[in-house]
Amino acid sequence: MAAAAGICERVRSVATSIAQCAGLVCTYSDNGATVTSSYTIAQGTYAGNLIFWPGSIVTVNKSVAVDQEETNIVGVGLSGNPAQIADECTFYGATSPGGYTDCLGSITSANNAVPNQTATLMTDGGAAGGGQTVSRDD
Repeated sequence: MAAAAGICERVRSVATSIAQCAGLVCTYSDNGATVTSSYTIAQGTYAGNLIFWPGSIVTVNKSVAVDQEETNIVGVGLSGNPAQIADECTFYGATSPGGYTDCLGSITSANNAVPNQTATLMTDGGAAGGGQTVSRDD
């Protein structure tokens, strides 16, 4: 944990320049003096096949249109696009490694026990001339 302007936030960092361990057990002590810096992880662009990969939907480089969202989905190389586009979400917007669900409608309970509903995400602008951005409408 690191304090920034009086607010604690979770910091994930990767240790570098650590010597090889002498045995099977390694130890490392961090005094917290080194300042960490953020970095950007690039979007995946894989476009090959995932033969026999486990999942109810396994998609590479394409969003899949479904009536109701599927769980246990995998999306690879989607460039920020949804893994599935569902007419109705009954599992509150399934996420996956590399993808998310775009829900056009969602269910709620009569007593409002689930106040957080899934959002419909739409692109803001065309793919030409600067790319698409995802905007949130909820």
